[in-house]
Amino acid sequence: MDDAALADSIAAAFAADRTLSKTAGFVATVSAKNGRVSLSGSAKTAEQAAKAEKIASDIAGRANVSGTLDISGS
Repeated sequence: MDDAALADSIAAAFAADRTLSKTAGFVATVSAKNGRVSLSGSAKTAEQAAKAEKIASDIAGRANVSGTLDISGS
């Protein structure tokens, strides 16, 4: 999978999960380079951040995901 398709696949998985929506307080940027994915943005809860990181890891492989999602709270 090329980098654009990898990033798009993760972004689509986030969009398909209603708990990871902007209205739920989740905003993330996904970028990929050489098969490695970087996440940045914010989540309302630690659970959202963990879920997003798991989704990205499931798609790209755990060792290929880096970055952090800030927890913005309520």
